Amino acid sequence: MQLALKRPVDPRYPTNKALLVVLAAVLGGSVLYRLVSGAPLLGAVYWAGRAGAAVFVAWAVARELDPDHPMSAFVAAALMLAAVILLPTPVLLLSFLLIFVARTINRTVGLPAHALDAILTLMLLWYVWQGYAIVGLALVVMFLLDGLLSEPNRRHLGLAVPSAVVLLASIAAQRVTGAASLERPWIAALGAVSLLFVPVVASSARVSSIGDVTSVPLDPRRVQAAQILGVLVALGTAIVGGPRGAIALLPWWSAVAGVGLYRVYAIVAARR
Repeated sequence: MQLALKRPVDPRYPTNKALLVVLAAVLGGSVLYRLVSGAPLLGAVYWAGRAGAAVFVAWAVARELDPDHPMSAFVAAALMLAAVILLPTPVLLLSFLLIFVARTINRTVGLPAHALDAILTLMLLWYVWQGYAIVGLALVVMFLLDGLLSEPNRRHLGLAVPSAVVLLASIAAQRVTGAASLERPWIAALGAVSLLFVPVVASSARVSSIGDVTSVPLDPRRVQAAQILGVLVALGTAIVGGPRGAIALLPWWSAVAGVGLYRVYAIVAARR
């Protein structure tokens, strides 16, 4: 078995090469930043590695949310770098696994999810048991959407059932995150970012990107479904989990904000 939904960073593409340069700069700059701040060398390297990983995940999320505009992912990466400096470190594995949820739905690779991809996404059930109930709901919705949208993967309809059982069991066991509620600055910021993303979803009714492997045009309905689910998961996690939930998915919020800001820039530039 192998992952069908992997998207390796091929340096032959200019944007991928630019990403590698950015990551190298982030790693080097982060080490220096932590050393100047008084951190020991090993601590600085560890922090830099997490910062670089967070920047990469935010970039990768943006590529799923906005497949037609590769440059918007670099806006997301810049926002993520700022967030890493100002806020606690997000839950990177959670954000990374959710990328495969998006790929299962939008099929940017061009292929349906294979068994190993499904197993990878089912790892999200562990986070459900840690209190991130919205993630479990997203997993159920992912299986349903992939089994009902164009070129459906009917096997995923069956996987929605055990995912729902774990979700309900987690709620029954009261393992849902009960963090502090969001304060007004958080509500204002997350609400503004979500509204900023609305034009992105609306304009994705037409998509020009093609699948990585098949070179077949992406289905706009699948792209929009992945976009909407991604924002709702981030919002739901923040509402249920408070600031802890919002920070956990900072790469997703950075991507939503970056893609939204880039789309506003593109609209303004086109009218000049």
